[in-house]
Amino acid sequence: MESKIESKLPENLKGLAELAYNYWWTWSRTAMRLWEVVDKENWAEYKNPVKLLLETPKERLEELASDDDFLNLYELIMNRFNSYMTPESTWFSINYPKWDKPIVYLCMEYGISKSLPIYSGGLGILAGDHVKTASDLGLPFIAIGLLYKHGYFKQEIDRDGMQIEVFPEYKIEEMPLKPILKENGEPLLVEVPIEDRFVYARAFEVNVGRVKLYLLDTDVKENSKDDRTICDYLYNAELDKRIKQEILLGIGGMRLLKALNIKPGVIHLNEGHPAFANLQRIAWYMEEGLTFLQALSFVRSTTVFTTHTPVPAGHDRFPIKEVEKRLEKFLEGFDKEKFMELGREGDQFNMTLLSIRTSSHVNGVSKLHAEVSKKMWKDLWKGVPLDEIPIEGITNGVHTHTWLQKDLKRLFDRYIGKSWREYPNIQGIWYAVERIPNEELWKAHLKAKREFIEVLRRKIKQRNERLGIDEPLPDIDENALIIGFARRFATYKRATLLLSDLERLKKIVNNPKRSVYIVYGGKAHPMDEAGKEFLRRVYEISQMPEFKGKIIIFENYDMGSAR
Repeated sequence: MESKIESKLPENLKGLAELAYNYWWTWSRTAMRLWEVVDKENWAEYKNPVKLLLETPKERLEELASDDDFLNLYELIMNRFNSYMTPESTWFSINYPKWDKPIVYLCMEYGISKSLPIYSGGLGILAGDHVKTASDLGLPFIAIGLLYKHGYFKQEIDRDGMQIEVFPEYKIEEMPLKPILKENGEPLLVEVPIEDRFVYARAFEVNVGRVKLYLLDTDVKENSKDDRTICDYLYNAELDKRIKQEILLGIGGMRLLKALNIKPGVIHLNEGHPAFANLQRIAWYMEEGLTFLQALSFVRSTTVFTTHTPVPAGHDRFPIKEVEKRLEKFLEGFDKEKFMELGREGDQFNMTLLSIRTSSHVNGVSKLHAEVSKKMWKDLWKGVPLDEIPIEGITNGVHTHTWLQKDLKRLFDRYIGKSWREYPNIQGIWYAVERIPNEELWKAHLKAKREFIEVLRRKIKQRNERLGIDEPLPDIDENALIIGFARRFATYKRATLLLSDLERLKKIVNNPKRSVYIVYGGKAHPMDEAGKEFLRRVYEISQMPEFKGKIIIFENYDMGSAR
């Protein structure tokens, strides 16, 4: 049965439907140009090809179907897309030809695109880049997360510098995802044991290149009114909802795999949120006849865990009684204490401890972070020298094609050759960077800087118009040093550290010979009053005469802005 989009597309443009439902376009500038040709204003506003095609009049699509320039561009992109999706070989198939089991990756958030607003900060951006890179490398990779009806909030900052959270309700039918259906055409529902009942979750499939990302959501008629709201918000501040979200992600994620007959070779827990997955796996092995310790040993041998947070406050801890209550039905017939002991930290249940105790490999996200993590969790390895604690440092990377600026891509093509596009991980290729003339590199840098300044000024103008503020926009010199601080406004990220010596800072930013600007972009969690106060303090300082136009807050900074 044809979708709404397929039914309105002319025959010679039917491929647009498949392209719209695959986030491959997010790392193809040429594909983005195609969507821009369809409707420039719609694309600039939403960056969502499904919404774009749904809202484009049929007459416009028929017009494009007879436009030779558009058809040539369409054919070029579809050839590239089809070639990418059906390669003769990939890095993984060449290096691991006998591996035939999927790697299953679980994370609370994914930063794939502005049009899929299920991310908050660096954890999600890294997860999104992991998924895209797995696709490029040809890994047999499956990702699992949650679909949040309101996503993460849109940020507004009022006249006093206070953050206001706006929670849009996204229309699922306008998002680049599709429901997973049973053979009879009905939605697949996953039964997740929570408290004394089953909560039902529907599943959606998101295509990210060659990788499938599955998202669970409880907003179905089979659930109670309260259970339908479990996935309303990313990082729900209510203790009850937060524990249920993590049960849904971990236990629900494993049950989804079983429903799809997917048997993972490795489970990768990206941060501690999905660690309940391993309780489900232990329970299944015990049902097959293994003892608790045998089941735990097998689960450990097939689990890896990445920890991200360098401070205790960033790790999820729940009162152990609250976790026991939510796992009541799940633990029926099992020795509750053995399961609880895996995450026990006094009277708290620590999701990071659960992850470490059920994994064979633990890594931090940099060499320094690994050292910090060893000190933080050293009590788990009593008597082991600090430098021998098995927590490895693996430095975070990025998905090159998503984040590299378009003019730099052209320079690399010209001076390195296009091999860097397919093999960006081969170090030898990058020696050719030395061939790029300094003046050309600087020219590309300044062009990107001008584009950033233009976007920043546009953001400030929009806020001023919303609040009725009548003041000139900052006149930013493109040759100036612009310092960016793009992080969540959590207190441990220390956004105000730059502002600790205002007298010295005043001299730096107002030096007539070396102009300097500081741009802040980031959100505080809706329930984090201390984080909001940090944001308000930054705003307050930015309004002082000596810092006006020199310290600037980029309102509602997101993936679209970053790119």
